[in-house]
Amino acid sequence: MQPNQFSETAIGVASVRAHHHENDHPLVFDDPYAGILLDETDRALGYSLALVSNADRSRAEAIDDPVVRKGALMRANPFTGSILVTYRLADEWLRKAIVEGIEQCVVLGAGLDSTSLRFANHAGPLRILEVDHPTTQLHKRHRIEEQGLWPRPGTEFVAVDFHTTDLTTELGASSYLVDRPALFNWLGVIYFLNADAVLHVFETIHRMSAPGSIVVFDIYESGTERPTEERDADVRMASLVGALGEPHVKGLSAESLMSSLRAMGYIELDLVRPEEVEPWHRTARGLGYSFISGSWIARVRR
Repeated sequence: MQPNQFSETAIGVASVRAHHHENDHPLVFDDPYAGILLDETDRALGYSLALVSNADRSRAEAIDDPVVRKGALMRANPFTGSILVTYRLADEWLRKAIVEGIEQCVVLGAGLDSTSLRFANHAGPLRILEVDHPTTQLHKRHRIEEQGLWPRPGTEFVAVDFHTTDLTTELGASSYLVDRPALFNWLGVIYFLNADAVLHVFETIHRMSAPGSIVVFDIYESGTERPTEERDADVRMASLVGALGEPHVKGLSAESLMSSLRAMGYIELDLVRPEEVEPWHRTARGLGYSFISGSWIARVRR
């Protein structure tokens, strides 16, 4: 991201969640706040960001009904099924961690994530910290205020640029409790960071978290040996995010990253493809959503 620039990729991911909540049944991931966090300009941008081929876009744009047209764009986007299943599994892992006694959740690169809103009325103890680029965070906080939304009491917004800001310093100055286990949720960010930046964040988490802490994250491997249509989707994604000022950085593969995390001392490493996660993969497929084989979601424990 460039200085003073809001993350438009955050709008793209939130648009997938919003469209799904408002138009589909059954739901893979129920996010009633995604659409509220988007204004009309954001919504238009979200559909324009759909990573579809020229042929698929032409077919969709020929549809008269705007709802059907937007649905066709979402379903032609090869990443949408993976996004929905990734968010659902991450949410299930968070809920499981809370049942097991974790009382703080740190959302790294929060974007338009709605955890602090969806868990606003959670009955048990739960501290939520949203960590994100200052400009993106300010945009989101303004939108929350404009819409009269109420995040979970005690939610703290921590401004961090992962390329230039010291996460250790900013977390240390926050309400984060270094001596209590936490779940770190880090979705949709690694794709834009180089290997050194990614490993530095994991090293910081390992150093600053109590035993039993969990990191949930996703990783996308572009350029691997996959069908032509998926390689074409990689090219479209790289072109789009580059034009938005959030270029893809060729970083670690899923296998090499997990190997590095094991060497750091992380344990209980789970690495799965979204299309392997049932029943939500089957539900998403039934709704017409697509999956792309370079996507992974992972959970590791400190």
